[in-house]
Amino acid sequence: EVEQVVYFNAYVVTNPGNASNLSYKQLLTEEEWINLEDEIYREDSNLINVEIGIGAEAIQKLLKDLDLQIEADTLREEIINSKGIKKDKAIKRLRVIDNFLATSANPAWMVYTVLPVIPPDLRPMVQLD
Repeated sequence: EVEQVVYFNAYVVTNPGNASNLSYKQLLTEEEWINLEDEIYREDSNLINVEIGIGAEAIQKLLKDLDLQIEADTLREEIINSKGIKKDKAIKRLRVIDNFLATSANPAWMVYTVLPVIPPDLRPMVQLD
């Protein structure tokens, strides 16, 4: 699902606003988005505060909205109540979240907003044969 959003194949609802037919993190196809966009921008529309995103910007917004402590607590309960592969996946996710919590890092920092570029004079020279 994340791949669909990152590669611009699907839209994600980052804020459903007052739309009853939308939910947070719901994926929309391009056709669904076009229909919704027509609905939002109609003069007699009553949809307010609906936010839809695509690409890294949408992923960054979802990561900013993530509450790591609640996610960690949910995963701990899931580990207790599950078995097998599901339990292993939950343990791996919990390790990642615990590392974010231990370092006080924000998951949204994983998405670059500025791309650093080294000047040509300082770049390492690679010999081509």
